[in-house]
Amino acid sequence: MKSRIVHLPAPAVMVALLLSMLSPVLAQQRIPLSELGWDDEIPFSVRHAVELAVKEHVKEITKEKNDAGKQFIHPYFSNYVEIRDGRPVTWVTLQRCLADRMVTERMEYVFEKDARGEYVLAEERKVNETDSSLPLKIEKLEMARPIRPFTFEHDRLQLEMTSGTYLTRYVGDKPVALVIAGAGRVKLAPPDEYQQQFFERYLDAPALDEGIVGVEIDFHHLDRQFLDLIGWTAPEGRLGTFEISKGDVGGVPQKLVERYRDLTEDADQQAWTPQGYGQLQLPQYEGGFSLGFELEDGRRIAYSYSPTEPKEIAIVTIEKGLSLRKVTRESTRLVAIYPAPETRALPIAEQDRREDLRFVLANAINARFDIDGDKFIATMTLDVRVTEPTDSLLFSIGGNPTVRFIRDLETDEQLPFVPYKNPLAEIYGFGERTNTYRVVFPSMLRPGQLLRIELSYDSPKMVYKFDEGFWRISRMGLLPFSRGLGDPAMMSFVLRTKDIYQHISFGELEREEVTDDYRYTEWRAPRGVNFPTMIVGQFYDPITAKVDGVTIEGYATRVRNSQLSALAVPKKGMTKEVEKARSAIEGYHMMWGVHYPFRKLRVVSVPFQGYAQSPTSILYMDENLLLPEGLLGQYVDPRKLASITAHEAAHQWWGGLVTNNNFFNYWFVESLADLSAALYLENVKPGSIEVAINDWRDATLRTDEICSIKDDTLYAGEFRKYRATWLRYTKGPYVLMMLGEHFGYDKLYAYMRRLLELHSGDLITTDDLRQVAEYAFGRDVDGRRVPIQLDWYWRQWIRENGIPTISYEISSPRREGDTWVVDYHFKQKVMRGKKELPGKVFRLVVPLTVELPGGTSQVYKIWMKEAELTGRLELDVKPRRTPEVDPENRMLFRREQL
Repeated sequence: MKSRIVHLPAPAVMVALLLSMLSPVLAQQRIPLSELGWDDEIPFSVRHAVELAVKEHVKEITKEKNDAGKQFIHPYFSNYVEIRDGRPVTWVTLQRCLADRMVTERMEYVFEKDARGEYVLAEERKVNETDSSLPLKIEKLEMARPIRPFTFEHDRLQLEMTSGTYLTRYVGDKPVALVIAGAGRVKLAPPDEYQQQFFERYLDAPALDEGIVGVEIDFHHLDRQFLDLIGWTAPEGRLGTFEISKGDVGGVPQKLVERYRDLTEDADQQAWTPQGYGQLQLPQYEGGFSLGFELEDGRRIAYSYSPTEPKEIAIVTIEKGLSLRKVTRESTRLVAIYPAPETRALPIAEQDRREDLRFVLANAINARFDIDGDKFIATMTLDVRVTEPTDSLLFSIGGNPTVRFIRDLETDEQLPFVPYKNPLAEIYGFGERTNTYRVVFPSMLRPGQLLRIELSYDSPKMVYKFDEGFWRISRMGLLPFSRGLGDPAMMSFVLRTKDIYQHISFGELEREEVTDDYRYTEWRAPRGVNFPTMIVGQFYDPITAKVDGVTIEGYATRVRNSQLSALAVPKKGMTKEVEKARSAIEGYHMMWGVHYPFRKLRVVSVPFQGYAQSPTSILYMDENLLLPEGLLGQYVDPRKLASITAHEAAHQWWGGLVTNNNFFNYWFVESLADLSAALYLENVKPGSIEVAINDWRDATLRTDEICSIKDDTLYAGEFRKYRATWLRYTKGPYVLMMLGEHFGYDKLYAYMRRLLELHSGDLITTDDLRQVAEYAFGRDVDGRRVPIQLDWYWRQWIRENGIPTISYEISSPRREGDTWVVDYHFKQKVMRGKKELPGKVFRLVVPLTVELPGGTSQVYKIWMKEAELTGRLELDVKPRRTPEVDPENRMLFRREQL
């Protein structure tokens, strides 16, 4: 089943969608690229004068005070100007904090010149307003009252409070949180043995069973279950807006006083600024909650559940504070994150799909990008399809952007928007960066509804400028409403820079123009691409090669590097890399029978990057890789040099043609690219597969196996004394290669070909890989293919962790009549780091290599699926020596003699 079927609208809607996608492209082709409405149509002097005038006007507004005597307006400037009837027009988004709510207003300002030639405000109007955000409030300490003892259970969590005193937090007048100081107990057990390892590592116990002295509960405003549990009553007296109670309050537990003062520490700054306000949650979030526990020993644990998140239950340790506004990356650590019971009950295929829940999908993107010095202005039209009911959308852009405007093209109305900070952003250390915005629609959006949005933003930090010879526009966060990982979007865009720079980009070059010292290029991709990337710079004349209708172009950066210049980079280093890429493309064509999807592959050197990457239709690498191998070999293992280009070229298939459905399934993009490179290089340079296997094996066995291959995006890296490598580059290719050891390398090649044939252009999951494998590695019976069941392989090697150790005893060959016999005895145990997993066994092949007379050898594959196995080999000839257990390391297990 192709994953994109899930994303496609009905046929009638599809026709309308295609027309909406084509119209801006066709219109764009009818006019010169220089006439698309670039910002320099309005002189800089005009834009600068208007910017100063509007900021001066808004500054006066922000001096206004509300009834509490606080300043209460925060502006977001668009830095965008249009000319209407000869007069400049600009817009500002204002967040205005009233006594009972916060309103977001989109204001339009029209300017004209006065008698002195200065721009002054001529007209002012409110474009639109939303008021779904309400102020956060908290009861005063003197309003604290006792709870009714209660017990709360959720999945493997049990919370019991035997006594306590509480205060309530509100959004507007709706209770959304409880802060309790008292006595109780929390019990928390992992859902399975795999998750238990994280508890043992980070909580120092296989389960949590501790006394607590306080709990903070956050919940949806429509959910009264926690209010009912504690016997909540409305307080007597006036609610405060994060006001600090002065002095001591009699009868209030000290822990509650500490917690209150922590929450209200920044009251003056928080109460009357946008950060002091929270959006009312949409109904689909009902049922979500988070619990923060303070244990008797001072440790703090947070447990959260969200019905709309792919991994619904998350557990973190907190070393300082329970308030989400107070914690930082340094004071928190992810303990475990796993699906809730309702998701765990689904079949594995549906669990993988559940991880892709999104509110909209981008079906078409038409954009123009203006790059000049420190400027990066993107203006784009997006066709998006709604997948979940909502009245607002969040979108992210890299590089701390300034959104200039968002317009609904159906109504030609500007939409209100504000920067958005998810409370969890501070937990994970993103509190100082605002890359996410929230745009509000006048009515509820329904699933299947199509939207046409025009959006413009300025994000100069998206441009990584190494020197005048090379700028790279970040491959991540370039397109709003898009993951950047293979979204099924039609893409058409125009890139503009000063004409001294060349453009290298994803997709196919459709047009190129040079007008008035500017260079314009138009590019198009027939579908979404993986990691869309644009490169601007000054390059030597390209080195070219052709293979199977594909042109490989090598662009060496004109950098001020005397060593590289002396080595004649374009003629030597880049020629070498182009030939490597050409050979790899040819090899993959032969291996898979599925061709590279574009007419060109552009290979680019990058100054001082230190690594190589391959977004769709581009391969870029550190310029030092252009050095002669004899010189470069002093710093990099010469045996691995060839695999760098081969690995990146393989990404044009794994990641370019077939890519992951979501972040949680990214592992196979790297694993299949690394495996492909090893298989290709073995064909052109025998012995390469041995180098790759030993590299994979050493790195895998060195890691403490803290997580599975599939979960390395969550847990890999360094955590306290534990270390986990990125298993997608080590264990991933290893265990996929082992399918060839189990079932035959001819079937392994057929498996990878079938993946590309079935899922070309698709976004797939880990379980899609399994389904294709069950067919590819099946048996042919009476002229038809009978699939085999491979759940066990995916579970033990990919979804879980642990490494088998095979202890063995092998007898010397002895003669029995005309037959030579070898007895063997195997015992298996599965280790996670230094810990044995009791009762756990793997199903695997144990290769025995028998050296025969004449110097030849034969490998006998012995299947083992039990803890202990005894058997014998019967041979027609006398072996030269006692057989060896997997001397070529083709299987991932440790060996030891009994």
